[in-house]
Amino acid sequence: MSFNFDEQFDELKNEYLHSIVDDLDQIEGLLVKDSFSTDDVKEVFRTIHSLKGGASSHEMTLLGTICHHFEDFISNHLSQKEISSDLIDTALKFVDLLRKATKDFQENDVTNFQKYIDQLAELRVGDVEEHQEYKGRILVVEGTVTMANIIKKGLSQIGYDCTLAKNGLAAFNRLVTEKFDVLITSLNIEQLDGISLITAVKTTNNVNSNIPTVVISASTNIKDRFPREYRPSFVIEKNTQLMKNLMGILENAFNEEGDSLPSQEDIAGPEKILYVEDDPRMQKLFALALKKYANVEVEFATTREEALRKCKSFKPQLLLLDNFLKGCTGQDIFNDVLDQRIPSIFLTASEAAVDVKSLGKHKEFLGIITKPFRPGAIYGQVCRFYKNR
Repeated sequence: MSFNFDEQFDELKNEYLHSIVDDLDQIEGLLVKDSFSTDDVKEVFRTIHSLKGGASSHEMTLLGTICHHFEDFISNHLSQKEISSDLIDTALKFVDLLRKATKDFQENDVTNFQKYIDQLAELRVGDVEEHQEYKGRILVVEGTVTMANIIKKGLSQIGYDCTLAKNGLAAFNRLVTEKFDVLITSLNIEQLDGISLITAVKTTNNVNSNIPTVVISASTNIKDRFPREYRPSFVIEKNTQLMKNLMGILENAFNEEGDSLPSQEDIAGPEKILYVEDDPRMQKLFALALKKYANVEVEFATTREEALRKCKSFKPQLLLLDNFLKGCTGQDIFNDVLDQRIPSIFLTASEAAVDVKSLGKHKEFLGIITKPFRPGAIYGQVCRFYKNR
């Protein structure tokens, strides 16, 4: 029987939806305990954090959006020494909202995204009414604080995750260690100008070498200033129509992007991968994503001890690490096996918790791929990091 990715993906999606109910039951049980402890808070946060990455990777970004705001609520309110009954009640309302959204997905009735935004707003979790579904990750390089904030606010309101960099050198350092979907840069920035930055990204073998690039300039007649093979994908004039034009370009760029298989050149990647991930649902999704590649063998580990044991027995060519694990971090495991010289990538939604400065001292650290990941594209991303080692 032939392999049908879409059919199997839908099966995993349905399985994932059914499993969410058990997670929500567990969270609810912790919240209604007589004594809600610090360990309980950590367990609730860990579960929601896992759900957030898993939901978006299974193409249910509405659930990921709710989990994102639930995470913020836990960090800002449930981590206090004294937790009032009102805060517990609000947390339970988040659980109820996740139950409703899960049921809607099961019944294929998720067309009214705004109703969930309205209900999140009623929970008073900040500017949630302006939040939209996750669309992609963008690096914005702009030296003027005001302009940078205008771009970030405008794109964040329609669902893009925007990271800001003030100069070209800082941007380049991020581009060679983290995965982005689009690079937006002003032409005139310090240390590396827009021309030098785009040229450097495209001429070095890194995970972002082929992403769309957008240059913002006072004049649109600048493409000839770039080397022909490294010209930006788009040029936008800095005027009153900037945000409107930028949003239109991004919609086109993301709509044209497919989940096609990587080219033969890209497939020069690892054939033995050990993925340390304690969520079995994410394990299944990753296994499905790599099922297209008959030459690739994947093993999984859920604990620190199992990871150490399999590093010795399986001898992986690549170690893929979730950072937010039960009882330890991916960095703990990375440090444990440094003497084995295994190239390692962090596949995590908790990017901010990864100490890139410390890890960057070791050649075994290849970079970070952020969750949610797209199943059709994940191996191509892994290959591009692996080729860069």
